[in-house]
Amino acid sequence: MINPAAKDFGDLVGLRIEWPRDGSGTCASELRLEPRHLSLAARVHGGVLATILDTTMGAAVFDGIPKGKGCATLSLNINFFRPVIEGRLVCKARIGNLTRQTAYASGEIHDEAGRLIASATATFFVTPNVEQARKSFAP
Repeated sequence: MINPAAKDFGDLVGLRIEWPRDGSGTCASELRLEPRHLSLAARVHGGVLATILDTTMGAAVFDGIPKGKGCATLSLNINFFRPVIEGRLVCKARIGNLTRQTAYASGEIHDEAGRLIASATATFFVTPNVEQARKSFAP
């Protein structure tokens, strides 16, 4: 069932973003797992973990680039370390290297016990503004 009150994709899946918006290029997020996040194998679906990582790293990049610019994911590389079935997941991400048109970020997801569940690196395209990003990726 689609939630018409969801303001973005992260909100739709229940991802809570802790975004400092202070220019530090960091971001954290949290997801309390629900049955809807599980795969047919009764563990968190890899796509959910990818969503957490991509969204959190994207927010970190957005926080670390100059105001007025936008970003879009160019590549996402994820390593999965252990399955998780229930509880709360915490993701921390930070921007790494930043050039005029490219930003690099990394992120990790840990469970409530502090165990590493997944890690990722990503490359983002930095656009002059969000409207320009829409035009750059239009068919």
